[in-house]
Amino acid sequence: MIGSILFNGNVIREQDFIYQFAERILQSNHIDPAVRDSKKVLLITAAWRDNEFNEQHVKDAIQEVGIQSNYQNGFDNNIQNLCVYHEWLQYYKHNPFACDVYNQAINTLLKIKRFYQERNSELVHLLQRHTIMLKKEFPHLSLGRILNSGSDVISSLENTQELFANYACREIQKTLDYLIGGDELQAQMSQNIQEFAKGKSGVFADHVYQQTRQQLVNKILSSNSIFIFGGDIATLYHSLRFWELQDALKEALLRGTNFYTVSAGSMVLGQKIIIYDDFQELRGQKPRHFEFFDNGFALVKKMTLFPHCKDRIQTDDPDNLAYLAQRFQGKVCVGLNEDSFLLLDSHTHNNQLYPRYTSVGKKDGVYVFDPSGQKIRLDYGQELPVPGTYCWQQQQQASPPLAQQSYNGQTLWRED
Repeated sequence: MIGSILFNGNVIREQDFIYQFAERILQSNHIDPAVRDSKKVLLITAAWRDNEFNEQHVKDAIQEVGIQSNYQNGFDNNIQNLCVYHEWLQYYKHNPFACDVYNQAINTLLKIKRFYQERNSELVHLLQRHTIMLKKEFPHLSLGRILNSGSDVISSLENTQELFANYACREIQKTLDYLIGGDELQAQMSQNIQEFAKGKSGVFADHVYQQTRQQLVNKILSSNSIFIFGGDIATLYHSLRFWELQDALKEALLRGTNFYTVSAGSMVLGQKIIIYDDFQELRGQKPRHFEFFDNGFALVKKMTLFPHCKDRIQTDDPDNLAYLAQRFQGKVCVGLNEDSFLLLDSHTHNNQLYPRYTSVGKKDGVYVFDPSGQKIRLDYGQELPVPGTYCWQQQQQASPPLAQQSYNGQTLWRED
């Protein structure tokens, strides 16, 4: 990997992101000398939907930090918008049949997601209720221990109450397995539906589709910096997937492109996209939990990202952290806030190339937790121990930095 990815949780003003990292934006390790010279910037604002082109404030900030525009035939070729959402809409006008096929596919996918959301909500509530029941009898048990225990969470049985504890732990683990299985099934169905729509619509054989897609790929591969901003995750994800741009994004990273991502833009680059369920339930209540959206583009595979950390995660509650890490199978989970910035780049040690994850926010850190519910905050300059990094190797040879903390505040996993 020659390029880098700078992840952010939910910066409020896009310009602030650019001003804060102006020095990085003016640098280049791209393999193409022309790209190194031009410092070309590409914006992906599909998550803004109808406001996709309301990006002038971003372009102004990019020019202010030193990136020069290059106008040809009235269009700026050096500070561009990928326009991936509007290109999708324009293609539908060209090919109404493909539009009908895709609308049917998306409607089917929405039905599956509604089914999944109701199932997910009920199973999460069941998991919470059963955990509360068990903790009434055994308040010392953490959810991390309950979910990680083998056949017997209490090995020295002295009474029937301890038999109940072992039984309850197994049942709670089964419920979690059902949740994980539902995530995986939904992802498989999503892939099947999208592949079916592509095949039935015949877009791969359409020269207009292929021509437009190649233009989009060329924009990506000729960029020194790519900004992917947050907003509507579904629009961003499906716009990029419709044009099959995930491999182009991976190739750009290998060529030396530097990515700058915010919120939904950060999530789509991971292996799993985890969203916070803000949908109203039938009972008119907000469920207040996370759910699996779909598989991401997997530019980053060994950690799970949770933007809007302060707004949506009880980071002081080890039970909540253990649930999130176990549920979404993240060996290393990272929470990001408005002022949290996580840089993925690479470095060489003893002639071996290693990926490196570093907290680079000066006002806030990144919050790292694991399936045990343990967490640490890493501040500016501190590296994350992600599998495959040199930092991870060093940690395995020493005592782990994560420390269990007591928590007596509000929680969904204990009855106060």
